Amino acid sequence: MRVQPRNLESFLKNPGDGIRCVLIYGSDQTLVSERSKALTTSLGIPPGDPFRTDEFSSDQIMSDKALLADAAAAQSLDQGSRLVRITDATDRITPVIAEFLEFLPGAAMVILEAKELVRSRSSLVKLLEGNDAGASVACYDDSDRDREAVFSQMFRDAGVQVDNDALDWLAATLDANRGISRREIEKLCLFAGQGERLTLDMVLQAAAEAGGAAMDSLVFSACSGDVAQLEKWLERAAMEDLSPVAMVRSLIGHFFKLLELHASTSTGLGVDAAMKAMRPPIFFKNVEPMKRQHRLWPEKSIKDQLTALAGLESELKSTGSPDRLLCERHFYQIAILARRRGQAR
Repeated sequence: MRVQPRNLESFLKNPGDGIRCVLIYGSDQTLVSERSKALTTSLGIPPGDPFRTDEFSSDQIMSDKALLADAAAAQSLDQGSRLVRITDATDRITPVIAEFLEFLPGAAMVILEAKELVRSRSSLVKLLEGNDAGASVACYDDSDRDREAVFSQMFRDAGVQVDNDALDWLAATLDANRGISRREIEKLCLFAGQGERLTLDMVLQAAAEAGGAAMDSLVFSACSGDVAQLEKWLERAAMEDLSPVAMVRSLIGHFFKLLELHASTSTGLGVDAAMKAMRPPIFFKNVEPMKRQHRLWPEKSIKDQLTALAGLESELKSTGSPDRLLCERHFYQIAILARRRGQAR
């Protein structure tokens, strides 16, 4: 069974009596861990309970083919539910899991945690999705809508009220990886304080003070054609280990803003009025550069860049690609193109 996103919350609370093996996999390892813990809790097993949990690596499972069946058949001391977790599952353990699903020894739940697997090609994913006693849960980077929901809940839990425009800015700006974005939200909760209200100005101030403006500076220097500044910010991005995928997504978001600006001005609205109407609003330091970029980048060029960036994002996610090198090269290409356009005017 493949667990659909709309059914995920209820599945993690109650996977059903017939489910004995769940594969949780994807590029967002923080989310993989969170969902594994949620499923463990639903079984009534405290995370890490040594008396009711056995944890193995794929190497251990492959070196002793009876290990999984023996662990699944073992009884807990208090007769409660038991769990067997394999923390680095790959396709090479598929035969062992297939044998387990055929005979279903004991009563323990088996959770397989894996990194990104290609669903259409993974033998392990196909096995779990095609078996009545198995299930698969995919964990990929959150969409803007997902992040808004997660962030809203985090702010509520911390007792912090957050303005909608601040929430919009955070969802559009923070890294799509849940672990990274959660740490940033936790910092903002401390910055605001329990019982206080977080505004967009406060978020922008905190981002600037924490060095979070690096991403904006990268994007604006590239789209403005400032190659020297871009080189500086790319070096800083490498030192801070900024995600190349997040960098590309910031570029995509920025070009969409420029496209939105063109759409507004094409109706006869002045560029200043159009920028004031944008949500989330443009940071005041970026207003003039944004107006200049509106002149440098015609609609067709923006659409061409969006197509190229979508392809680049897919390439960056492929295993073994030199992601930072590909990302930096594209940033330079955009900056050089913008500089030539500026010189031609």
